[in-house]
Amino acid sequence: QEIKKEYRGMGVNPCMIIQISNEKKPDEEWNNIIKPELDRNSNLTWMKLVGDEKKCDTNDKIKSKPVSKWKDYAKERMSSIDVIIFKMVISEGFDIPRACILYQIRATQSKQLDEQVLGRVRRNPRLLDFEDIPPRQRDYALKAWVWGIAKEKRSQP
Repeated sequence: QEIKKEYRGMGVNPCMIIQISNEKKPDEEWNNIIKPELDRNSNLTWMKLVGDEKKCDTNDKIKSKPVSKWKDYAKERMSSIDVIIFKMVISEGFDIPRACILYQIRATQSKQLDEQVLGRVRRNPRLLDFEDIPPRQRDYALKAWVWGIAKEKRSQP
């Protein structure tokens, strides 16, 4: 809530991204970890973007539009989407500067993939007019919050 308050003062709705596993465990992670937490926090608006459009879902008004439009909507500075759950889409070039929080459930074996996902939450949502916002908001615009990426030996791609 503190992050949301600070970001909204900048004219940005912050976004948390959650990376789930790509193959064997995504349904288990969704059903046992993520969905129960989202249900407990019903004030959060979320979007699940996975490869199969039939498995994509959201609790936002955007649900009535084609999934192909969801990404553009999520990128908007004041999009109502608070949480985006994904497998690979964000690591593959989906740029969302308002993403500042990462929770990585997926256990990757690739330092490069981890760096790509970390890079998504290191973007500055007010890059083009950074000097126009107050110092406290500049500080928040440059921060990222990350959970789940553990230091361990990983193979290089």
